[in-house]
Amino acid sequence: MWLEFDGHHTIVVNMKNYISSQPVGYHQISDVMDRIRGNALPVYTYIDISDLNVRDVDIICLIDLVWDLHEKTKNEKILKQICFIGASRRALVTWRTIAPLVPTFVSELIIFE
Repeated sequence: MWLEFDGHHTIVVNMKNYISSQPVGYHQISDVMDRIRGNALPVYTYIDISDLNVRDVDIICLIDLVWDLHEKTKNEKILKQICFIGASRRALVTWRTIAPLVPTFVSELIIFE
């Protein structure tokens, strides 16, 4: 599984598993989302991209997943922040390029550490 929930406030995306699971879809994480909803607490997502090759990410699929997550949770205040750890210069440039293409509700959640 590429999405791990600690049962409290933290979600970690395992990028190695995420890449190998592409194309990804909401159906892959619906069980985890149900656990998060059952917890009824806001969560913070951490994604270590320090070893990520941006070319390995299916960007369109990622955008579709984020949109699906939003559609299924838009009336719930679940996600407080998405923190990308270890972003390379290339990843930051890629983000600056695609940020205008993603909905504002997504871009406002994202920070880089």
